[in-house]
Amino acid sequence: MNSNLSRLPTTAHPFVYPLSFTADSTGFAKLWWRNALLTVVTLGLYFPWGRAAMLKYLAQHTWLDGQHLDFHGVPSRMLRPTLICGLFLGLYVLASYLSPTSGFIAALSFALLWPAIWLASIAFRMSQTSYGATDLRVRYTGTLVEAYEHVGAPLVLFTSRWLGWGLTAQCLTCTAPGPWCQPSLYAFGSHCFP
Repeated sequence: MNSNLSRLPTTAHPFVYPLSFTADSTGFAKLWWRNALLTVVTLGLYFPWGRAAMLKYLAQHTWLDGQHLDFHGVPSRMLRPTLICGLFLGLYVLASYLSPTSGFIAALSFALLWPAIWLASIAFRMSQTSYGATDLRVRYTGTLVEAYEHVGAPLVLFTSRWLGWGLTAQCLTCTAPGPWCQPSLYAFGSHCFP
């Protein structure tokens, strides 16, 4: 099937392209269990390699206008952010062991940095995703300000549990899924081809 993506819309109405997903649950489950087992055995060091394999599997089974996506991410480049998150987790555990206040400060610091970390992760993942045989890379157009705006509601609900608003946060979390979905919808709406 010929790709229509090379044509740019000349009117205010964008083109509509067929999108399909061809993966099966058995293949994905095998990959997931293998990655989980190797991540546990290697104490988390295999995580970037497993994540890259899963992203490649999902991309290669996503078809847009008759051509599949592909993921070109190098797991060794994904290792550094994994180690940084592991360091944050270790600091949180150590701080919580020392005192609840320092544990709260560590958790709050990570929560405040989370939108920037999340934005960098999505930008990297999209820059490593291509479309079809032309190796046309996906571009991410989200900004740091938008990331903080869209991740703000879940962040407030998450940190409010430590501020003594546990019951209120629990009720809002269970009855209002909208804020939890907002970061995903924001990320989805910020992808485009150059």
